[in-house]
Amino acid sequence: MTTSYVSSSTSICGSTELKVAIGVGVAGFTVYGVYRAVKTVRKLLRSEARRFREDELSLDPGVTCLNHGSFGTVPKRVAAYQEQLRLEMESHPSRWFWIVCAKRFAHASAAVAELVRAPAECIAMVDNATTGINSVLGSIQLSGDDEVLVTNLTYQAIKNTAEYVCQRRNIKYVQLELTFPILSEDDVVAKFEAKLDQHPNVRVCVLD
Repeated sequence: MTTSYVSSSTSICGSTELKVAIGVGVAGFTVYGVYRAVKTVRKLLRSEARRFREDELSLDPGVTCLNHGSFGTVPKRVAAYQEQLRLEMESHPSRWFWIVCAKRFAHASAAVAELVRAPAECIAMVDNATTGINSVLGSIQLSGDDEVLVTNLTYQAIKNTAEYVCQRRNIKYVQLELTFPILSEDDVVAKFEAKLDQHPNVRVCVLD
């Protein structure tokens, strides 16, 4: 039990000190030992987070970003590779768009397909998650008694699309209310199951 826990945690931040801290706390199997290990782990994780922000991100050190849902950032090494690709594109636009781009998309699609265990031909690259979900909702054939289920916590742009699709195709829009505090994952699943029992004609359920 100790070994798997240490291995899992070590893979997250690659810290030898973290491995030792957990090993001492869990293997020692004393309340005080575990308490000390937890405090050490928290301290190390905060330290790792600060190090990652300072070394890997270009964020203004004087600003604490809270809204990562709308806008985020990428590590410096990713930004550097993006710039490399832009320069490659600018050096020969025709070659890039007619030849290179298609090959790169195919390679990326294959990698994503392997990750999500789906056929590569079913993978499509989109600008962002909102565009992707909008594309899916707009392309599914819905009619008659079909219903679309969202929650009150669904991202507003997605809710707008779902409402538009339902109005345009004259199908029913169903919303599940999720209220805080959420007690557990099982509690959420139970609420979905109850709503689906009430609405057996739901063909699309948006989970975001």
